[in-house]
Amino acid sequence: MIAGLWIKKKFFSTKTQTSEFVHGPFTIRMEQFTTSDFNLNYGKFFKRINIAYSVLHNGKVIAFPNELQSNTGFSHLWRAFILHDAPTPTIVAGSQSVFMIMATDNGYKVKPLEIQSSDFIIFQWLDAENGQPSPAFELFMGDERTSMNHPDTLKGGKFLMVNQKNVLHVPTMELFHFNKDNWGMDNYNKDGDALAFSPDERLIVFPGHFQTWNSNTTPTYGNAILTYDFRKDAISVLPYSKNETHLYKTEDMNNEWFNTNFIWDTTDQESMLTFRKPKIPYIWQGYFREDYFYIFPTTEKMLMIFKQFILDYMKWTSQEVLSEKNHEYTGRVFLLGKDDVVFHLAAREGEVIFSSEKYGEEGKATRILVKEIGNAFNEVMKTGKYDEHIVAIPENEVY
Repeated sequence: MIAGLWIKKKFFSTKTQTSEFVHGPFTIRMEQFTTSDFNLNYGKFFKRINIAYSVLHNGKVIAFPNELQSNTGFSHLWRAFILHDAPTPTIVAGSQSVFMIMATDNGYKVKPLEIQSSDFIIFQWLDAENGQPSPAFELFMGDERTSMNHPDTLKGGKFLMVNQKNVLHVPTMELFHFNKDNWGMDNYNKDGDALAFSPDERLIVFPGHFQTWNSNTTPTYGNAILTYDFRKDAISVLPYSKNETHLYKTEDMNNEWFNTNFIWDTTDQESMLTFRKPKIPYIWQGYFREDYFYIFPTTEKMLMIFKQFILDYMKWTSQEVLSEKNHEYTGRVFLLGKDDVVFHLAAREGEVIFSSEKYGEEGKATRILVKEIGNAFNEVMKTGKYDEHIVAIPENEVY
C-alpha cells in the first residue's frame, strides 16, 4: 500500500523486546518490533518501531472476531488496556474496532464496544474531571513512545464514551448505545468532543453547528449546543448567539465558557439545560490565549489605536517602530522594539494579535510585558472608551 510516498510494505521485521503483564486470569503481551519501509523521496529504507499486542487467558492467546482488523494492514492488536475499576478483570483491546474481554466464572467472553472499518477509535471519560469530561484521546498503534514497563490502563471516571456512540458505565459494565446514525437535529450536528455532563449523569453536551452543505437556509444562529440523552437515545438542540455568549472563537469553548452561559435546571426529576442570565452586563475586552493577546471583533482603526497604546506604555516613540509590512495572509504587521524587547503586532479580518517576536527563554521577559500591556488595555476598554470600534461577531460562518 502506498501512502504519500511511503511504501507501507514490511520488507523485514525484527522483534527487539517482549513484556508481559498479568491482570486476573489475563496476560497482556507486548512485542516491540522494528520494520523497514522504503521512502521514495530519499530512495532508502527507514526504520519504524511498533508494538504488537496480544491477550492471553490461562496461557492461551485469545482469538478475536474478524471485525477486529478490516482495513488496517496489520494482523495484531494495536492496543490493549486494563479497564480499571471494572467489577471483574476486564481488558479493552482493539485497533480500528475495539472489544472488551471480560473474565467469567467459566473463562471469559469477548464483547464488541465499537465495530468500524476506518478511522481511529476515540475514548472520552465523561466524568473524570470533577464530574465533567476530560480530554478525548484516540487509540493509536503502540510505537517508540509507548512504555514497555507497564500496561496501558483506562481509568479516571465511571462513564467511558467510545466514538461518541457508546457509553460504558464501568461499575456495572452496562453498555448504552446512542446516536448510531450520527445525525443531529433541526439540521444542526455535533462538532467536537463532549463539553459537559449533566448532574444526573444522563445528558452529554456537545458543541454543534448548522449544516450548510444540504440547506439553502441561513439560520439566525449558526452555532448550537446539542444535548444527547444516552440512556434514552434522545437529542435536543439549543441554538445560541456568539455575541450574547461572548464566544470569540470555537476553540474558546471550554468548561468556564459553558458554566458562564448555561445552567442545569434540576427542579424536575431530570436535568434540563437552559441559558444563564448574566448578573452584570458584559463589557467587551481583549483576551489571552497562551502567550498571545487578541482584540476581536474590531474595526481596522483598532490596530493603530493599540499600536499607539503600546508605544505610550513603553514610553517609546516612532523610532521604536522597527518595520511595517502588508501580507495577503498575515495582514498588516508591525515589529515594535528596543534592545531585547521586540513585539509582533498584526491585524487581519477584524482581529488584532499582539505577542512577543522572540520565543523560548529569549522571549520570556517580552511575554510578561505582553500580559501587562494587554491587561492595561483591558482596563481602558472597561471604561467604554473604544466601544465604537467593537463590532458584532458574525453569527454564521462564511465559506
